[in-house]
Amino acid sequence: MYNVPPSRPSPAVMLIASYKGGSTFCGELFNQNPDMCYFFEPLFDTQDKPTWNSSIKATSTLKELYNCRFPDYYLDMIKNFSLTKSKSNCFKKVCHRGFSCQRTVLSEFVQGCGNYKYIAMKVLRLQSLEVLKPLVLEEKIDLKIIHLIRDPRGIACSRTCQGFWDVRRREIIEKQSDLLKSVAHDCKQVFNMVLYAKSMPTWLQDRYKIVRYEDLASDPITIAEDIYKFLHMDTPYEVTSWIEENTKHEEQNEGRLKRSRNSSATAESWRNVLSYQEAKFIQSVCTDIIEVMDYKMLSSETQLQNLSYRLF
Repeated sequence: MYNVPPSRPSPAVMLIASYKGGSTFCGELFNQNPDMCYFFEPLFDTQDKPTWNSSIKATSTLKELYNCRFPDYYLDMIKNFSLTKSKSNCFKKVCHRGFSCQRTVLSEFVQGCGNYKYIAMKVLRLQSLEVLKPLVLEEKIDLKIIHLIRDPRGIACSRTCQGFWDVRRREIIEKQSDLLKSVAHDCKQVFNMVLYAKSMPTWLQDRYKIVRYEDLASDPITIAEDIYKFLHMDTPYEVTSWIEENTKHEEQNEGRLKRSRNSSATAESWRNVLSYQEAKFIQSVCTDIIEVMDYKMLSSETQLQNLSYRLF
């Protein structure tokens, strides 16, 4: 591991979200900032190993990356997991021949990371906010956490693809389906994190902000400015310019991830896809997070189809 602790101003930014929760779009608010090095899912290799995500190893990985020190496993991932490098602007600049990082050496990654004033990263499926506690109390990292939360009915709809590239919809037809169990599990985790944050633990005060995906999608510039105000930064021109260019036209398919879209229409597009029965199944296992986040429950097919009836 190449150890050159950089000296950079505060804060360190973390975006936490659920899978298919809108984090690709939200992450661009940091990725488009020319002063930020944005890490795309640094715990990707550990997220299917739940004990890691709540362990010293996960915390250690985040600590090292916030200091531009690259664990061996992460170097392997960034060289082989194409989304890591192709979606992060700061890695594009240090990788040779476009998106290829195979020949990039450790010192180049460290130097490239160290050229930025701030570090931002996106972490999916975080099991508990307490995983981040040592970063603040022991490592003295000035952490600012953006918790992106999306209506679970929208998340479930986005997860109804059969496979990685297969866009055929899989219906949520059984109360005990794997998809419904997965969404229920995520809803419980997110609800527990929100309750924990609302209990106002000392270490988290002034470090945690909830952003609803639907609010961001409906009014991205206002919410982006609000996020940067929370970070005690000015909103960069590059960020507002990217928003203007990527949220005012029809959706363009880029494969599995879609970043250029009519974001306002995207916020509740799931209502054109899910049946009322499917939405009701999701509501039944996600009632707590729907209510605590001030989303509205659906009580009829008519409400579902009436898009003038806002659910957030």
